[in-house]
Amino acid sequence: MLDITDDAAAVLERAYDAAGRFNPGVKIRVYRTGEQVQIGFAERPSDGDDVVPVGDMLIFVEGGITGTLEAQQPHDRLVVREDG
Repeated sequence: MLDITDDAAAVLERAYDAAGRFNPGVKIRVYRTGEQVQIGFAERPSDGDDVVPVGDMLIFVEGGITGTLEAQQPHDRLVVREDG
C-alpha cells in the first residue's frame, strides 16, 4: 500500500483541483513507467489499481507500488520513497 504524506497530499490536491476545472470526472493516478513512478490523470482505475482515499479525493495507485509518496522541494516534486 502507498502511504501519502500531508505535503504530498497538498500537492495532489492542487493538481486535482486544477485538472477538475477542465474535466470534473478526472482523478489522479500513480503508476510505474520502467523504474520510475509517474503521476498522471485518469477517469477510472486501470485493472489492478488500488483506490486510495486522500482527504476528499480518490487516488488510483497501480498495484504493487508501495512505500511513501512525499513532496520534495523545490517545486513540489513528488517521489515514492521505499520503506525499509
